[in-house]
Amino acid sequence: YLGEFSWTSDETVKEMGGIDYDNKKLWSYNAEGLGSVKGSITLTIQDSTLSKNVYGGGNEGYVNNGITLNVINTTIADTVYGGGNEGDVTGDIIVTLKGVTSKEVYAGSYAADVNGSTTLNVLDSQISQSVYGGNNSDGIVSNNITVTLKGTTKVMKDVFGGGNLASVGTSKESNSLVTVNVYGGTI
Repeated sequence: YLGEFSWTSDETVKEMGGIDYDNKKLWSYNAEGLGSVKGSITLTIQDSTLSKNVYGGGNEGYVNNGITLNVINTTIADTVYGGGNEGDVTGDIIVTLKGVTSKEVYAGSYAADVNGSTTLNVLDSQISQSVYGGNNSDGIVSNNITVTLKGTTKVMKDVFGGGNLASVGTSKESNSLVTVNVYGGTI
């Protein structure tokens, strides 16, 4: 779900450009959410107010070639995830937030593997809780993590290069590198 909207495979919504504002429906060929993306995802959200989580990836469906999530001048009542909800990602995840207000931010997924690197850029944004370069409750980011905070960004709690309850690297001997850059802002 995206805000109060729900997914539908109704062809009439597709013919309306993919959005039925009156009935709050978004068109998808696979409305059940368990579909996978064999290519890459680029998602841009701008000048919006959202009452739920934002996921750059799928809901239990994998993404096979990376994700780019750009959120600009937007208020999100809950959490931003660069990856999906229990859907693995192969390839890199790049998340850029500019002028965003949100509760929490994860460059990775809620609970899934990221077989690649994550990059999180937060510019001139307000985060009421914490920022994480990795995943939330489960899964591994197998390669490197880079978190960069710039400008007037304000994080009310903590900034973590890794995940919340999730790991970075595939073993104890992993060569994964976690980098956190802070150029201005307040933590």
